[in-house]
Amino acid sequence: MNKNLKYCLLPLILLIILIILLYTDNLLTFDIYIASLIYHSPFLTSFFKIITWFGSTWGIITISLILIFIIRPLRELLWLYTTIISSTIINNILKVIICRPRPDLDFLVKETTYSFPSGHAMATLTFYGSLIYLIWQSNLSKGKKVCLTSFLGLLIMLIGYSRIYLNVHHLTDIFAGYLCSIIIINLAIILFKKYVKA
Repeated sequence: MNKNLKYCLLPLILLIILIILLYTDNLLTFDIYIASLIYHSPFLTSFFKIITWFGSTWGIITISLILIFIIRPLRELLWLYTTIISSTIINNILKVIICRPRPDLDFLVKETTYSFPSGHAMATLTFYGSLIYLIWQSNLSKGKKVCLTSFLGLLIMLIGYSRIYLNVHHLTDIFAGYLCSIIIINLAIILFKKYVKA
């Protein structure tokens, strides 16, 4: 079996378990408990509203347009675009199928869609995770690769946390979004090796 396909198995199993647990009270109780531990302040609210923008549709579109002038060859950029668009389509399908309501809290940003899996978490890890993969395929020095990877990794985690902080997602929504993204990225890497770097 392909190595990247193997990497999909554990996230897929965990995602299935998580979906099954959605229909129990224990999971919601856990999510509510986690939300109750979060400290809010005006400064943090402003900070996380900025951070969450980088995982939004407009945030990713803006960065994608900037990457047109950076990523070469263009087929690698096309691969990145295809990966994030696929992730968005899959996320919307899963939301409609599962129909999990958002947290019963006062939203600190406007949201109207279903909660599970988190679109921000899924798009963030898919987009910036795929970008990290391209960075390690590039000719940049190892030091630059490590710095960029660390920055993007931190951004991914902060965006995920921002969705819980802003009361628009449960922790398990974020976790599910990350699991979906890991699967998508590994499938995308298979296509990258076969068609982009062939």
